[in-house]
Amino acid sequence: GGAWLGPVVSLENEADIGPDADGVNNIDPVKNIPDLDSADDGLLLPVHMPRCKWTNVRYMVNTVTPGVYYFNLWADWNRDGDWDDQVSGCSLGDVPEWAVRNQLLKLNAGPSLITSLPFVSWHDPNELPEQLWVRITLSDQPWEEIWGAGGCGPTAGYYYGETEDYYLTPNTSCTECADLNCDGFINLEDLAELSRQWLGSCP
Repeated sequence: GGAWLGPVVSLENEADIGPDADGVNNIDPVKNIPDLDSADDGLLLPVHMPRCKWTNVRYMVNTVTPGVYYFNLWADWNRDGDWDDQVSGCSLGDVPEWAVRNQLLKLNAGPSLITSLPFVSWHDPNELPEQLWVRITLSDQPWEEIWGAGGCGPTAGYYYGETEDYYLTPNTSCTECADLNCDGFINLEDLAELSRQWLGSCP
């Protein structure tokens, strides 16, 4: 297609049955084994998700057909098996599981390393299991929220793009550090991030 996440893509129609380009279904319900897609490789790990703090993720996109694309991220904060909820308990307000919403990308041909729009993380390993389902999608059209269909995409599918699922344990080490954008460096970009968060908290 026109663009996809990470270096490679594995095609399939269903996650648990039918043919799969990498030879293994993404999930095995009988054996209770998830996250077997060897081509889920666009998200840079580890991800930093301190509880009730602003954060972001970095991801890689490969583009063949330059143009406008959209990036979305969902996280199952309450571990209930969907991406449709708003989770309460943060001073910043309710935290949606649709965390990054239609980040607009204008992509040139070739690989791109991109930082997502900022979002508030609700991850708390002290209250819920450490591992968390995260879904990211790169697509040629924006996603419009449909209750009960979080992360599903349109009925007919997207023309270009890729969806990747991760069952991961987020890193919470950025909770009180000066590295506000979690890029591994403390520099002027963190001061800019502090200003952005402060301005974003104003009504």
